[in-house]
Amino acid sequence: MPDWKGIFSGFTSWEGWAHFKLEYPAAVTPSNIFGLAEYLAALAMFLVILTTSDYRYRYRLSLTRINLQRVGFWATALIGASLLVVDIWFANGLPVPKLLSNQADLKAALGAAFMALLLRVFHVALISPPVFSSWNAERFFSVHYSLIHEGNAEKLIIVAEELRRSAGRIVNSASKIGNTPDKKVSVDSKFAYHFLLLIGDRRFCRLVVDKVPSLSLVLFDEFQKHPRADLPVFQFARNIGQQFILNLSSSYYQEDSGYYSGLLGYDQPVTRAVFGNYRFIERCAERGASPLEVDLQGELSGEQTEGACRAGLAYLKAISRQPKAADIVTPMRFIGC
Repeated sequence: MPDWKGIFSGFTSWEGWAHFKLEYPAAVTPSNIFGLAEYLAALAMFLVILTTSDYRYRYRLSLTRINLQRVGFWATALIGASLLVVDIWFANGLPVPKLLSNQADLKAALGAAFMALLLRVFHVALISPPVFSSWNAERFFSVHYSLIHEGNAEKLIIVAEELRRSAGRIVNSASKIGNTPDKKVSVDSKFAYHFLLLIGDRRFCRLVVDKVPSLSLVLFDEFQKHPRADLPVFQFARNIGQQFILNLSSSYYQEDSGYYSGLLGYDQPVTRAVFGNYRFIERCAERGASPLEVDLQGELSGEQTEGACRAGLAYLKAISRQPKAADIVTPMRFIGC
């Protein structure tokens, strides 16, 4: 028979158990350390700031792997309830473990927890906004799926501006799909691949061209870094190219002349990125459509026709600078003519 008393003697004789012995707390003394009133005032102010601030900050908070909004709700509820219990318990002089017999220390710990939660929220919203990664790929995709499907223009402008930071990561992850067996494809690569299909939405592309053309330039630059990858981007490329040609107020029409437009007219970033890379245009055309294809919903105006011709010339110039240019022929198509 084992000696059970000998086995548990060390456990039961541990000196640390003295800290858990119940005792009556000392008389409650007034303290300014994180009372319930201060907590409710701080919480109310924080909620007012969060709800009235720019949607950009709520959008950033929604992209974290852990739902900060839900975690924040339950954490603040737990802290508030704990403060209330501490005040009631000590006010009634009920027995507590010796380890928890100091009311000021308990309130200080709860205050530190509340401060840590606020600092985490501020860090995500202001200092280090989340970007696409393997940690938040599923949530990143689901949030943007809802926003793009909803089609709210004000929100999508913010989304387009914020996506510039994640463009490289998304394209790089999606490019791994074609080089990896299906069973070994990572979760983030699958979501990145579908994300490139998602941003082919015509409403989103129209808004990008009109309000945030820099996103299209960043994405086109990233596409061209993976010339052999089977990226599902022809929908996005076609819609972006069409909108640059059809939208007379787009930045593309400010690149017609350096004499009138200055540096942008000489540098021509949209012309070079969207219409001036013949290899990328060829790949898009092979998969379905290219940025040079204009889906007509009526007749083009004279200025739009000139813009379409200028896009075609940029493509032809890119071909002429390559060897064996005569073997490459991708005509410009006007769908609906």
